[in-house]
Amino acid sequence: WSWQHASAGRLTVEIGKAKPATWPRLVRSASRPANLGIWDAMESKWQSELRDFGKAEKRQHKEAKSGKPDPEAAEAEDEALHDDFSRTCFNNATSPFFKNRQIAVLCDTYWPPRMTGKLGRSTTWLVLFYS
Repeated sequence: WSWQHASAGRLTVEIGKAKPATWPRLVRSASRPANLGIWDAMESKWQSELRDFGKAEKRQHKEAKSGKPDPEAAEAEDEALHDDFSRTCFNNATSPFFKNRQIAVLCDTYWPPRMTGKLGRSTTWLVLFYS
């Protein structure tokens, strides 16, 4: 999720869904507030996309039952693993690459050339040492 300040003292919050679908309700209680309604234009706008997500989810479920590995899931898992390990490395403020977010900071716990997967050994790494 993310948030940002908006005009007139407002705060805008964006919450990502765990999986694409229409939420059954937005509030915890079963009763709905009087000013809460369905935005018909948005519902019709996203209806085809939600239908496509449903078909894709069924296909993934069928592939999972058949035992075929899902390449997208494997790539997402690999990326999450690299993100977790990269956060363990300390970024030194005296480094010439301190403010550059595109350059990975490596350390003993996060050394991608030792790791398997697309972001590990399968990638060519240029390692620059500085002192």
